[in-house]
Amino acid sequence: MRQSQHWRAVRVAVVAVVVVLTALVGAPAHGHTGLVASTPGDGDTISSPLERVALAFGTPIDPHHVEVVVQDASGRTVSHGAAAVSGSSVEQALRLSSPGEHSVGYRVVGSDGHAVVGSFTFTATAAAVAPDGDAGSPSRATGSFQVASSDPGEELSSRGTVVLVLAAGVLALVVMTVVGVRGRAVRAPEPDDDY
Repeated sequence: MRQSQHWRAVRVAVVAVVVVLTALVGAPAHGHTGLVASTPGDGDTISSPLERVALAFGTPIDPHHVEVVVQDASGRTVSHGAAAVSGSSVEQALRLSSPGEHSVGYRVVGSDGHAVVGSFTFTATAAAVAPDGDAGSPSRATGSFQVASSDPGEELSSRGTVVLVLAAGVLALVVMTVVGVRGRAVRAPEPDDDY
């Protein structure tokens, strides 16, 4: 009977550890700075004049650390001016100069300090191009900013999750070992005091 109580205690301890670590692993994801929505959306085809792109993130954005670059298919930068930030929303003005696929690259830092870099594409039809044929900026995006195809913040979050899961396993083993040692100590026969 004592052994079944011992294993019941072990199971309760393991379940408690798993519940606590599941809560810890899930908690950071709710406040993640990642991109939630955009206008236009990834893969959209735009057939009406487009003067700006709008990005919505999961947390407020630090207005001092935001950059949005929009390029046409030839690599010409068609975004102009600084991005406007309002809470978790970012808007970037555009001067579309030619139809075709356009890439939107962004780098922002959330108010939580989490940096997010990512990109998406949209296609502009001839009707979406500025009627005055403004060629936009002839420069290509150069320097330290590069359009990225993934969010390194997601990769960092994944690594953090793996570390937490491994920590949960180690903690579960420690709990099981401690409970096992205590169980053996309780079952150990007492020495005979008779001489």
